[in-house]
Amino acid sequence: MINICVAIEINYIDQCAILINSIIKNEYQENLSKLFFYIIIKGEYQSDYEIFKKTFKGINFLIIPVGSADKIEVFTNQKYNFNTANEHLKTNIVFYRLFIPYFLTNVSGKILYLDSVSLKDYPIAAIPNEIYRRNIRDIDLMDKYFPLVEETINRKVRYDVNVNSFNAGVFMFDIDLWKIKYIDMFMEMIRLNNRYDILVDNDQGILNTVFYDNFEKIENKWNQLDFGCSKSWLDTVPDVVKRNKKILKNPSGIIHWNGPENPWLYKSEDNHPFPSSVLLWNKYRI
Repeated sequence: MINICVAIEINYIDQCAILINSIIKNEYQENLSKLFFYIIIKGEYQSDYEIFKKTFKGINFLIIPVGSADKIEVFTNQKYNFNTANEHLKTNIVFYRLFIPYFLTNVSGKILYLDSVSLKDYPIAAIPNEIYRRNIRDIDLMDKYFPLVEETINRKVRYDVNVNSFNAGVFMFDIDLWKIKYIDMFMEMIRLNNRYDILVDNDQGILNTVFYDNFEKIENKWNQLDFGCSKSWLDTVPDVVKRNKKILKNPSGIIHWNGPENPWLYKSEDNHPFPSSVLLWNKYRI
């Protein structure tokens, strides 16, 4: 079984459906029964859930609704640094990925996490051969990590995005190991970051500080970035623009719209920094 997890707010139902549809449409027919989707949804039960179930009838999935009184929802909502977060990330839902074992209590083995602002244009059954051996490692975090935190209490730290870091829009981990060792550590790091503001980024900063230099990067095609970045930033990085335009000529793997320029915000693809990426997104609308 290939376990895939997505965490979304209730108003991202459509985006999540497009992501899942892109996976189903590109998967080999004989592998569809091997996929199991776990969808963590922040929001009270609504009729949208039933529509979602009917849309993907015959596909293995479980919806886990998270209400406002849930302890992880309360904790992350209180501790998330909304003031310092980028405008498009002013939501504590990004912290949910740190607590997947809390939500998936009866699941074991490897979990592939995907952001709902991504789209897959390649059979996902091909991914595990690469990612299963490139997941976050088991390390003695207590000795290595907390001294680092103590040293950085009084200064902001931004992990080096070009060296010892990973973008958490796509990653795989062992849920059993995560459950035993890391839940309490993430909670403590969230408390520290909320109190001292030691990391410029919320969930990304926490993940990359906790697992600093203790993960293996996956091949770039499984998390192709910068398709949602602002035009002002893209104007400063012509190589990124050139790379992404080349990718879109023959898209495969996972396209990730990290940034504020999400494809569903555009009525006309011509106004998006990468017009053909909007067409690709619309291809999988339901």
